[in-house]
Amino acid sequence: MQDSDVFTGRVVEIRRYVVPLQPYAPTDNRERWDLWVKAADGTERQFVITSRTMPARRGHRVAVALDGPEPVGIVNLTTGGRLNFAQSSPTALFQPRDVIGPVALLFVSVLIAAANDTSGVFLLAVPLAVLYIPLLMTARGLTNAATAARAEDILDRIERELGGPPDRHR
Repeated sequence: MQDSDVFTGRVVEIRRYVVPLQPYAPTDNRERWDLWVKAADGTERQFVITSRTMPARRGHRVAVALDGPEPVGIVNLTTGGRLNFAQSSPTALFQPRDVIGPVALLFVSVLIAAANDTSGVFLLAVPLAVLYIPLLMTARGLTNAATAARAEDILDRIERELGGPPDRHR
């Protein structure tokens, strides 16, 4: 099964890396996996996955679910395990760099108010600055939920079409 949203093959190499804690990273997950999968036709692809767990080992037959170029889940066809990366390691809703926008907006509004000797600019700038972070967090939460739902749909389709391991129910 080599659809645009699924890549199936055998794991030929897998490596786990723990990256140093970065204060402005989009997620608090520090673990990264380099996964090399070889398809039946001989093509190999590398997937860089940010996840705390990986339900596959070298030699296992897997199907990697893709959302565009990004891996969003994996089904281990050898063991029957599966993992939705979007659910297990979602992007953090609040990121420290998010405060830059509201602070810059307030700073610019203070400069405009001082230059024009008017305070009317605050009627627009202050509510925008106050609402910016909650709106951004809501948008990230909705994006995470939509990505997780798409990944679940792809993982369900993989399991329906390819099934699990032959001795799964023994």
